[in-house]
Amino acid sequence: MLKFNFKITIVSLSISYIGCYYNPVVNNLLSPTENDTKTVTNTFLTVAGFSTLTTSTATMRALGQIKDLDGNFIKNPKVSIAPGNTSTKNFALSNFATGYVNGKFLLYLSPGTFRLDIRSVEGTLLGSIDLFVASDQSLSFTVGADASFSVVNFISYGLNEELDLGDITEPILASSVPSNGESEVTLLSSYLDVICIFNKEMDSSTISIQTVVLAPGTSSSYSVTSSGKQIQITINDPYQLTLQEISFKKAIKDLNGISITPFSIQFTTGPAS
Repeated sequence: MLKFNFKITIVSLSISYIGCYYNPVVNNLLSPTENDTKTVTNTFLTVAGFSTLTTSTATMRALGQIKDLDGNFIKNPKVSIAPGNTSTKNFALSNFATGYVNGKFLLYLSPGTFRLDIRSVEGTLLGSIDLFVASDQSLSFTVGADASFSVVNFISYGLNEELDLGDITEPILASSVPSNGESEVTLLSSYLDVICIFNKEMDSSTISIQTVVLAPGTSSSYSVTSSGKQIQITINDPYQLTLQEISFKKAIKDLNGISITPFSIQFTTGPAS
């Protein structure tokens, strides 16, 4: 008789469970709530007028305004912060910012000391400003001795505080009669009135034959008057069949002190009627 011996081995499996739980401290570090930090993003700062930026935390904004030594607002100044001149690095730092036509420019900062290089819209270096932001967000500054500008003011603003940018619209010529480039404009027997309309009300004290200039050789004399948005140039005894050119100088300003960009209009005159 055959006998078979079977041996059955039972393998015991042991499964260990690792306890998992919600750690609010770790979770907040990985996913901070909106109120835990105020981070200014590149998109936000680009909308605000900045060109090149680093993204980090800002605590305040500084709004500056500058004029040239003749008292004119420096249009669209280019402002850059020199590298290595900050006492802290953890903020939204504007490496480069372009200002407005009224000489104002906006920077996002935290407490620290900054060297600002100021350039014209054409890129010419005009000088520098040493700006200090205190822990209470108050501002103080020193203008470089060789600067060709003066600082009108520096104002501190909170990140969510409403800005007072003032008038940031440039005065420009909206229309003229005769129009620029018109040919054979009919003359009256002894004079020709040229009417120029601007987009804004102009400062009459800045408008004269010194700032509205008729090209030599086109008339024996002329006069200039202004009211509101209108400038009128009366050309006395205009020469017939002649190119007339009227130049408008930088010193012409609107009521808010913003200068025009110099320009000229040209037209030709025909026979007297």
